Amino acid sequence: MSEEYKRRWSDRRDGRWVRDVSGLTTLMMHIMPSRTEAEVYLNEKLDVTDLMAYLARENEKHPDYRTTIFHALITIVARILRERPKMNRFVQGRRMYERNEISLSFMAKRRFADNAEEAFMYLVPKDEDTLASVSYEIAGKVHEARKSEHSAGGFDSTVDAFAKIPRLLFKLLAEFPCLLLKLLAKLFSLLFKLLTKLLRLLAKILSLPFPVFRLLIPVFALLFPVFALRLLVAACLAFRLRAKLL
Repeated sequence: MSEEYKRRWSDRRDGRWVRDVSGLTTLMMHIMPSRTEAEVYLNEKLDVTDLMAYLARENEKHPDYRTTIFHALITIVARILRERPKMNRFVQGRRMYERNEISLSFMAKRRFADNAEEAFMYLVPKDEDTLASVSYEIAGKVHEARKSEHSAGGFDSTVDAFAKIPRLLFKLLAEFPCLLLKLLAKLFSLLFKLLTKLLRLLAKILSLPFPVFRLLIPVFALLFPVFALRLLVAACLAFRLRAKLL
């Protein structure tokens, strides 16, 4: 993303809202709103003979750590996303967003054993990064994670803490956004029905000839704009919440 871009009210903390999307893309975001519906799998064979020879030469220069094909793959993906920023976009709440940065994550074994714990690795490549710098950073992160066989803080500890929550409470926490949206939908439906009844009552009062009922007209005239304004504000807040959660 360009450094001159100024964040707008509709942007997210991790990306900006892309407004100039095509009509077909907008339609596809509504037809396939979830990630599982929009997955694409490719099967491609690549000749890595030259790459293996290059890695062998590079590993002779620094025997303390090894540059692997995985390091090369991480470097390639980072460069592709930098040169093709449209590939670094995602859909949330049926809106297209472009990420503020290039971030890559992967899991690493704390030791070479089937029952060993896994550590979460997070990498933010810089524009000037090369294969050597990326390999050195990944090797350093993995080496730091393998100093202990158990998580010592960070993302892994947070996930482990959530995993210890009782199943019923964890289910409520996971389904809370959906339940909140359903509750807001029912609330707006009740408010709409109440508003309709008030309008019908107002119409009946206007048709009555008694002056005492006509005195209530200024009261309704004063309360209706306030009620309508609060309803509009609540709808806007619900729309913003739905865009953040979905």
